[in-house]
Amino acid sequence: MRRCLPRVAWIVLVGILLRIILIPYFTTPFDFTFWLHSANDVLSGLTFYERGLFTYPPVWGFFFIPFVVLLSLITGTGSFSTWVPVLQEAVDTLNVGAATITSPTFNIAIKAPLLILDILMMLTIYKVVKERNGIRAANASAALWFLNPLVIYESSIHGMFDVIPTYFLILSILFVMAERPLLSGISWGLGVLSKLFPVYIGPLLLAIIYYKGERNKVRQFSLFFAGAALSSAITILPLLLTGDFDTMFQTIFKRMESVSSFGGITPLALIDRLLGINLQSAISSNYALFALIGNTLIILSLLAAILVVRKSKGDIAYKVFPSVFLILLVVLWTNTVTNAHYLIWVLPFMILVYGLNNKPRCALLIVIMSVMATLFEIGLSGPHYLAAPLAVYTDVISIQWVVEGIYYYHEASLFGLALKDMVYAISVIGGSLALIVFAYDSLLSLRGVKE
Repeated sequence: MRRCLPRVAWIVLVGILLRIILIPYFTTPFDFTFWLHSANDVLSGLTFYERGLFTYPPVWGFFFIPFVVLLSLITGTGSFSTWVPVLQEAVDTLNVGAATITSPTFNIAIKAPLLILDILMMLTIYKVVKERNGIRAANASAALWFLNPLVIYESSIHGMFDVIPTYFLILSILFVMAERPLLSGISWGLGVLSKLFPVYIGPLLLAIIYYKGERNKVRQFSLFFAGAALSSAITILPLLLTGDFDTMFQTIFKRMESVSSFGGITPLALIDRLLGINLQSAISSNYALFALIGNTLIILSLLAAILVVRKSKGDIAYKVFPSVFLILLVVLWTNTVTNAHYLIWVLPFMILVYGLNNKPRCALLIVIMSVMATLFEIGLSGPHYLAAPLAVYTDVISIQWVVEGIYYYHEASLFGLALKDMVYAISVIGGSLALIVFAYDSLLSLRGVKE
């Protein structure tokens, strides 16, 4: 069998097996409650935004609702979740999430589209790297994505959908480099209406058309904007028909102006939590100034990337992918609403930088960053809570073991330091340092410098 199957097939097989084990019986206490409420709202005749619980653009909802509708036809909505009274006290005492645990079938329905996108992302990375650097680099790059602990955690446990806008963004970049502006615009529009961050890469896409397009520039620009308008119109039309368009914008931008999600693997979180400086309060009091500084840094990084594209020769993929990574890193590190799972935005571009340059240190930095980000995510609630569906819906472990584990994790200490704080410190410091060094390597690749 080893001779018959190519290495990438083994990567796919192992990655899928890991996900099959995790998807039904492991989840987090945070976002799944919102997916549950959103699904029940739609099935009861409401819209995504009617109760204000769904705070994202609509594309993610369009992805998971068909799977949920199919599940409801098979099992009924009563099988979607179970309230666990013994878990409620721990939830109230420690503020770790919710005592409503979603069922294995509901977990599968939500995570199925994420599994599909994980596979598509891996195949796209494999193809891009193989065409430019051979099959060995392509296999390594595919493994860095599909066997990545952060990717597996987000799609198979956390159930967050950042892979969707990131995939549409990569498609948009590849299409524009291939001088297919209509498809690029369609992909970019879908990315923006999944999560807003692809909007920051729009000027770079236009710069690629202007400086590197060999055909009629006016026609290419027109096709790009037509594609973006088409995908946006199709996505937004249901909201216009239900009268939810204004509500969507109000919900999304209200969330973006909040600092309630201030955290993740960022220097800001490092300053705020580890150095004891109340940076979150300072940002809240001076939000306009902080936003001005952040937007200025983003604009400067965009201008630098456009200049790099203008001067680049040959295959611009070697310049575009590190440029996009650096722009999005600036976006992440100047955004007040930042979580560890947002690193999925930059991860594929990091892998492509490694795959095209064959630099072993880059692969090591990707692994370190991914492990630290996964540790951070697990550390938010502790590892025991993740297995709550396994305890509720099987006899493998007991729910009492889960509850005791939640208390232990939040109350335990090591060397006089709270275990939860130690996990936080290790993950933020390790992840931030890995990203800083990778940013340095990306700058070197843009300059054409080899150490």
